[in-house]
Amino acid sequence: MTAIAVVNAVVCVAICARLLMFRRDGARHRHRPWACWLAYALILASAWAGLEGFTGRATVGPGALVINLFLCIAVFRSRGNVCDVLRRPQPYR
Repeated sequence: MTAIAVVNAVVCVAICARLLMFRRDGARHRHRPWACWLAYALILASAWAGLEGFTGRATVGPGALVINLFLCIAVFRSRGNVCDVLRRPQPYR
């Protein structure tokens, strides 16, 4: 088990935990079924990657770690809202 695999596992578990703790109370948008399914898929994929990383079965390169870090930052900045992660930024006025 390499250090990159352990860090990637921690990042993936953080993504999974933040998506699981999303509360719709403060969401500004209506209910979108595709966003629910996308969040569900991201939760399953990140949990699986974290589990594989902690058991030592995953072979993770630096590129995958960087991608997961950026995804983790985006998920935490949007407070777990998948729609906000995918939204285009508004232009400055």
